[in-house]
Parts: sequence; C-alpha cells; structure tokens
Amino acid sequence: SPEYEAIVDRLSPAEIGALEAELRYKRVLDKSYWICCFSVDQHASICDQVFPTDIDPVTGLFHPACQCSAPKQRDDMSPTRSGARSVMSEMNKFDDMMQCLASLQPDFGQVLAVDPDLALFRRAWVMAEVHKAWSMGIEQSLHLHSRQSLVGKAEELEHLRVEDMASTNPADKAMILAKIPDKEAFNKEIRQLILDDDGGLLNSWCDGFQVLQFVGEVAAEASLDLRPGPAHACCGSTLAASRQATPPATRPPAVALAPLCTRRRGHW
Repeated sequence: SPEYEAIVDRLSPAEIGALEAELRYKRVLDKSYWICCFSVDQHASICDQVFPTDIDPVTGLFHPACQCSAPKQRDDMSPTRSGARSVMSEMNKFDDMMQCLASLQPDFGQVLAVDPDLALFRRAWVMAEVHKAWSMGIEQSLHLHSRQSLVGKAEELEHLRVEDMASTNPADKAMILAKIPDKEAFNKEIRQLILDDDGGLLNSWCDGFQVLQFVGEVAAEASLDLRPGPAHACCGSTLAASRQATPPATRPPAVALAPLCTRRRGHW
C-alpha cells in the first residue's frame, strides 16, 4: 500500500509477530534495505556529539552523548579524497554507496517513507540522495503516512530550495551545497521530480490507488479542500494546487553503472 498509517500500530510488541508471519507468507521477509542510521556505524563517527536539534520529542531533553571509546573518523580527517572528504569516514559517501549498490543489484531501488509533516522534503541529506537516485535512473517508490499528509502542502512543495533545507550538522549541509554547481537547476529538478504530472513521485504514488475510488473517498471527506483548479492527476484535490503548469521533468537516462565494488552480489 502507498499509505503506511495502518502499518504503524502493527509494529507494537503485541502485533509484530503477526506482521512478520504475513510478510513471510508473502515471501518478502528476506528483502534487504539500507537504512543509514543502522547501516552507518555511528560509534565510528558522531556518537559523542550532541547537536542543537538532538532533543527527545517526549522528554524535551537533549540526548546524552555516547561515552564509548571507539576511535572517530570525522569528515575532515586525513587522509582525504577530492573535496577534502575523509577517506575513512562512513558519512560522506552516500552517492558512492548508491552507485555501488545499484551496480551490484539490478533491481536496486529507493524507498521514500515520508513522515506525516512531510519534513523529509526539507532535509538536505534526504533531498540530495533523492536527486542522486533520480539522476542515476534508480527506481523510486514513495510511501506517505496518509493522504491527509498532503493537505495544504502544495505551496511548500512548489518552493523547495536546497539552500533553505536543514541538516543536523551544519558541516553536512555545507558539504552538500558545495557538491551542487548549479543550485537553481537542482531546485527546479527536485520540484519537478516530486510534483511533475508525468512521472513525478506524487503522481506515481497516486497510481497505487484505484483512481476513481481514491477521488470518491477524498470527495467524501469534508475536511479536505475541494476547490477547483489545476490538479496533480488524482492528487489534485488533496494538494489544492494553485501553481501554473510546469513542463514535464526531463529525467536523465539510466546510466551504465560501473562495478565499483569488489564484493560480488550475495557476498556482503
């Protein structure tokens, strides 16, 4: 399902066993996913740092810094490669990692599980990775918490700028911006890859629903704005879009991915 609202409750201790059994029955339990916060060794990088945004949303307190003795490899530590990026750091190679995995796994794709507030689209790291996958021709799949997540978000999405996006570590944002030679072109492309009527992520997300059923259900919900006007296919009434039509995004052709990694598929 393109909505994951109904799945969240099934992650509780009382329900997760049944969810696991269902996934096993559907033969998808063994699918592998790269999730940075788990796949990148935080103890070899930033576990001893606490940033201004590292506040527990429940207690309102800063997260405590880790006291482990693991040696750290910061982005600016020697030896460095092009752009003064540390060779040993695990946190500055997202583009290399994506190209490596895509070259080893023909069906490699990118899954975007978007939070209810759509804050994902305001994160510099995330949008840099989304744009990189798009430019490489990697298949992308969008999953929203619910369709209500889109209500009133049209204007925000239409004016996304990488310069305005946030990152936990200011140095990370500086590195990302330094790697984008034409920021205006980048901004235009990320807006198009999200909103474009022909192949944009939101339009593809709508295709996960039966269109007539989706429109009927949305029309029945009095809380949604159903003003007439330009629309993003079946998502138009939810987005309440007011933008002028933009030309279709020109997606770069899928690139021939060189085997950058020495490990063979299945031998990680």
